[in-house]
This record gives sequence, C-alpha cells and structure tokens, in this order.
Amino acid sequence: MLTLHGLNHTKNKNKGMTDEHLQQLELIKKDHYPFNHKATVINRGNKAVMLNDLTKGMPSMGKFDRMLKFYCGYVVLHRSQVPHDFVLRNDAPGMGLLNIHGGITWDDIYNTDLKAAEELLKECRAKHEAHSNDEAQKTLLRSKGEKAIDKAFNYFDRKEDIVNWYDDQRMLLDYNFVAYGFDCGHAGDENNEALQDPEYVFKLTEQMELQILSLASVWEQFKAGGDETKEILINNIIKEAFIETNPGLIGLLKRMSGEW
Repeated sequence: MLTLHGLNHTKNKNKGMTDEHLQQLELIKKDHYPFNHKATVINRGNKAVMLNDLTKGMPSMGKFDRMLKFYCGYVVLHRSQVPHDFVLRNDAPGMGLLNIHGGITWDDIYNTDLKAAEELLKECRAKHEAHSNDEAQKTLLRSKGEKAIDKAFNYFDRKEDIVNWYDDQRMLLDYNFVAYGFDCGHAGDENNEALQDPEYVFKLTEQMELQILSLASVWEQFKAGGDETKEILINNIIKEAFIETNPGLIGLLKRMSGEW
C-alpha cells in the first residue's frame, strides 16, 4: 500500500507573492481585468471579487434573476510561482480536481507590452471573423446527413485552433503575472446564501490560491508519478482546504473516468 512516506508534503510550502512582486502588480492593476472592471467589488492585494450581473438590460424574470447575478473570484500569481504547464492551462492535469468552487473557469496572463498584446488580439479577432465568414466553413454547419455532426465539430475545432494560436503567441510576448478565476454561477449556487456574500467569495479565492500553489509545489512529483502517487498528492492537497467545495463538472467527470 502506497503511503505519503517519501512524498513531499504540501503543507506549509505555500509561499505567497513577495512584497516586490505585489508592488509590481499594484502598478499595473489599473490596466488589467478584473482589477480595472467597474463591477469589481473587492480589490485587495493580488485577489479580487467581481459581481457578474447578466440581468442588465433584460426584463425581470423574478426568482430566476438570482441565477444571472453572481460573484466571481480571481487571483493573480507571479509567473515564478507556478510551472509553465499552468500558464493559460486551467485544464492541466490535476487542476480540475482541486478544492476550488466549481473549478477554475477563467485564466489569463498579463503581458507587459500592452500595445503588442492589443495588436495580437486584433489579429485573433480578424482570424475569427474570417473563419466565421468563410463560405466553405459555414457550409459545414449547414451539413445534413450521417456526418453532419462530425462536420460541425470540424468547424468548431478550427475556431479552437485560432484560440490555441492566440494563446501560444501571447506566451511568446513578455509577461510577469498569470491569473485564474472561478465563478458562482453554477447550478444550485443561487440557493447558497454564503455565495451571495463577496467576503465569503474572497475566502474561496484565498483557498483557490493555496490550492494552486500546493499543486505547483509538488508538480514534478505529480507529473512523474503513477496513478497511486497522483491520487495521494491530490487528496493531500484537497484536505488542506479550509472550505469544502465541489470541483465542478469537468473535475467530477475526470474523477469518474480516471483522468487527471
């Protein structure tokens, strides 16, 4: 029976951002989401909580309005705190199993050259527009018959290729910070009174930071280890959480299928 003997413990190894890196972040927060968003209700150090209100401009749907108005939590880490495998990869092995409310649903990097990053974004949008307007590609969506679904997936696969190209190009530009986020807009969240409190969501954000850093601290062991080792490391990280949460649908499906 494999035990924790010989494996690095993650407890007390979670190193937060240095004062120097926090000072660097404070200087650029005004230029980056979510800190520069008007819906951000908590902007504290390297973490933020934002109210995502999808009801604006829509007629009231009564009790269903609560499902469309929820908080999101964000944490920013210095690139030296996480392995490269975590950069723009919230689906990296093990990430979906962490004790993070609903799992990580957003990630980003803060490029230092804002002008170059903006030009790259424009190029990405142009590629998406060209793809959407391409008659051959639109024909795939209008396909009928036995292979219609396959052709439709082919269309969306090409769109995904553009996203992957964009991410790869962004990582070639200089960046110092990586960001992660989760949301409280999952099924049933509207009935959880605690999730209506931004300070509670901030605590969940603190937990997300610790969970990510814990996995980062044993990442080389995790990658090199077999299923038993991975299971022990992940369970050890999950147990460190001070609030029990569900990892989200993707994490649960991975757990059921034996994937990481």
